Amino acid sequence: MDKRIDLVSADGGALQPLVPRVGKLGPMAWSPDGTRLAYLGATRRNDPIAQSVMVIAPGEAPRNLTPALEASATSIDWQDARTIRFVAQVSTKTALYTVPVAGGPTTMLLGLGAEVFGAVSVARDGNVVAMVASTSSHPNEVYAGT
Repeated sequence: MDKRIDLVSADGGALQPLVPRVGKLGPMAWSPDGTRLAYLGATRRNDPIAQSVMVIAPGEAPRNLTPALEASATSIDWQDARTIRFVAQVSTKTALYTVPVAGGPTTMLLGLGAEVFGAVSVARDGNVVAMVASTSSHPNEVYAGT
């Protein structure tokens, strides 16, 4: 199923395509300065889910920031103007990663233990992290830490 992301001026006007139709699209987040969009997207039309971390700015082509990562990204946000933070499933485990917007290797911040978690919320100052996590022997609970 093809989807696309369009831009429209706040004062109205025609839709301007931002992301070309290549397949499934997932969660997205604007950069802190509003100049770039990070989103989860399929890299091929027949991909079953939107699992790659993509970034685009108006007038540019989308870039896949995680082409070599053997994982499926599930949530995404910005750590700062130069770094995207995302949660990914790796087999039956989860992990929290960062990747530079300019490209480069991903960095795993936490995860790949027995816990399974979804989206992670980080305080504006970056000092507190909260998430809902569970294990096979423990139900969902909210966790927060530094």
